Amino acid sequence: MLGDVKLSPSPGDDATPIENLEYELRVKTVKMAYAMGKTSAECDGGDPEPGPGTTVKCTVTYRGVKVPWTVTIKGAGFLPGLVEYDAVPAMGVITREGAIRFYWGNNVTGRQVRCSDIPAVELVPLNRPTRYQCEIYPNVKESLQVTDSGPRFYPTAARGD
Repeated sequence: MLGDVKLSPSPGDDATPIENLEYELRVKTVKMAYAMGKTSAECDGGDPEPGPGTTVKCTVTYRGVKVPWTVTIKGAGFLPGLVEYDAVPAMGVITREGAIRFYWGNNVTGRQVRCSDIPAVELVPLNRPTRYQCEIYPNVKESLQVTDSGPRFYPTAARGD
């Protein structure tokens, strides 16, 4: 599990709400990938302090791929420089490292596991089966999906040999 993710550079105490939002989206993207990696973020609009109901388009670059996010500002945050918001990624990001970390962390060890050729990093549709699978040999196949909170594996077929 990744736990509490800290990225550099982090925003300073005088950061604008958008700078803080960009940082939080970088953290969310790393958690979705379930693996640390170089990130940057940029939000459109130019308003450093968007008001409630404002929709902001942001892009987080993670290990070279661009992850688009749509953010709806709900209101001012608890502390100055923060906003409450809902953020939804348009695509998911998978990593070989994150998928394997998640799979091994949630399955019985000591059994033979085989995985398809999961890429180092790739954008995929959210909450849909990908072409990537892992198998606990000989009879449990699971398909990799990406949610906004990370990789997940779901049973796809069982063999009875």
